[in-house]
Amino acid sequence: SIYGGGTNFGLFLSYFFDLRFALQFGFSTGDHALTIPMSTQTLQGNLGLTDITLNLKYYLNTQNVTKGLGKLNPYFLVGMSQIQRTITLPSTSGGVYGKDSSNGLTLGAGLEIPAMRNKMYYGFQLSYTFVNFADENTQIVIGTEQTGIIPGGDPYLLNFILGVNF
Repeated sequence: SIYGGGTNFGLFLSYFFDLRFALQFGFSTGDHALTIPMSTQTLQGNLGLTDITLNLKYYLNTQNVTKGLGKLNPYFLVGMSQIQRTITLPSTSGGVYGKDSSNGLTLGAGLEIPAMRNKMYYGFQLSYTFVNFADENTQIVIGTEQTGIIPGGDPYLLNFILGVNF
């Protein structure tokens, strides 16, 4: 409730062991709005997230479905993430700056659609990361004021993909 939605940008690189299994290395980064309501004022700041992932992808067999659906490449993924969080609040609060990181477990699914005679593909990937930062389930205190806000929750990503095969 204190972090706003935002757009992340990133890069993924997949190595295929065979037609069913691939190893995906990913990097994404983005900024999000941060709003902390306090008794005297509302602090507006910035939250930067950087996510480095290593996922194992399993592609489903679509050979026995209708011809139109047979070109789609659906997959599931499971992996690990290293998420780095950078919080910056304005100078009115004393210039609060914090940086921390945590590991997470990523689960997801995606779909790829070949284009240009299998030289490129379009797709999307939805992933959810179970992560536990050190301050999760601990009340936010700024200076001596207790805000009554107890952060918790996990990030999810919806990626739109433009891929190149080489």
